[in-house]
Amino acid sequence: MNDLTTLQIVLAVAVAVFGTARLTRIATYDDYPPAEWVRAQILARIGERWGKVATCIWCGQPYVVILCMAWGYFSGMHWSWWAFWGWMALSQAGSTLLAYDEPE
Repeated sequence: MNDLTTLQIVLAVAVAVFGTARLTRIATYDDYPPAEWVRAQILARIGERWGKVATCIWCGQPYVVILCMAWGYFSGMHWSWWAFWGWMALSQAGSTLLAYDEPE
């Protein structure tokens, strides 16, 4: 892995925190049709016992974090890591802001 500056490490952690939060929510909770289809495929393969990993935000999050960390580490923080997780992070940040901006 390349030598990262302190700023790059701080940015990578922030991107990872927000990005994994977004992907976990999409994977375990959202009713977006492609996400529902993927979740159904996973549940069909892993069964009911391990099904919580695919339907529980708290249970699925560690696995998404491992995926994010492994991709970053083994790719040497390749631009594709920044593009994908940055997209997820910005999506999460925007969604969170909008949740507090909705009229009552």
